[in-house]
Amino acid sequence: RSTNTIVRHFSLLNEGAEALGSGGSFLKVSKVDVGVMLDMNLIRMRYVTEDAELVAPNNILPYSARTSSGREKPIEFWGEMKVRKRQQLEDLNDISLRGMGISTIASRDSDAWKELRQTFGDHLTDLDVAGNLLSDWDSMLEILKLFPNLRWLSFASNKVHNILDLRV
Repeated sequence: RSTNTIVRHFSLLNEGAEALGSGGSFLKVSKVDVGVMLDMNLIRMRYVTEDAELVAPNNILPYSARTSSGREKPIEFWGEMKVRKRQQLEDLNDISLRGMGISTIASRDSDAWKELRQTFGDHLTDLDVAGNLLSDWDSMLEILKLFPNLRWLSFASNKVHNILDLRV
């Protein structure tokens, strides 16, 4: 190949086989976020047990903030144990899984689905799954079947297909 020869690796075509434009891009597979499944492991990441290791021993987080004068100042976190008492899985009525990268729901015959149903099925009333990677209405219906006592469900900011495109 000579240096002045143009090589076309792909083209952008629409249904009529006309070129859509002259632009395109490649994507590294390692950069693609395919998401995670909604299961107990994901919920345990968000809600910890009371006896888990403290995030802020002595009420000081392991981070600092830079002040306007350029000094480093430790970040204090008061009330960690009070927060933990309200985060116990068996007591939760509402759960926020906002922006956790959820793309799928555990299938009905799986152990993950049964564990979710057993843990939350009777008492979970509010669920926030906004800002995730859920892309179809079936996912929302599965959530409603999984948690039949839901009174409030936020499905906002998911890239859900248009309801008119669904086949009936």
